[in-house]
Amino acid sequence: MVYNHNISILAPGGIFNDGGQVTVDQKTVISGNRPTNCTPSSPPVPNCFG
Repeated sequence: MVYNHNISILAPGGIFNDGGQVTVDQKTVISGNRPTNCTPSSPPVPNCFG
């Protein structure tokens, strides 16, 4: 599964993790979400690229 090209008016766009746990299977890619994809998630979201 691919999640990409979502747009948010506020950062991050994509998935935001604030101290929790995000589980993403190894076939899923999260990319190209604006404005900052999954950044600044802490801890980082797995399989979330650029």
